[in-house]
Parts: sequence; structure tokens; C-alpha cells
Amino acid sequence: PDSLQERNIEVNVINTRPAILKIQNSLRSAFEQGVRIFVHLL
Repeated sequence: PDSLQERNIEVNVINTRPAILKIQNSLRSAFEQGVRIFVHLL
């Protein structure tokens, strides 16, 4: 049972990694846009 639970956790981590990367990418692009707007306002 323990090994099966560990395997499920591994699968969950593998499945959530792309979503995390997607969130990081969108945050980074939003941050870059904010910086660009801020610099434009100066």
C-alpha cells in the first residue's frame, strides 16, 4: 500500500509540474509587461 501511495504522489507531482511552469511563465510575462509600462511612464 505504501509503494502505491508513493507512486500516486509521484504521478501527481509530474502532472502538476506543467501547470506550475505555465503559471510561472504567465507571472513572468505579466511582470515584464508591468516593468515595460512603468519604464514608459517614467
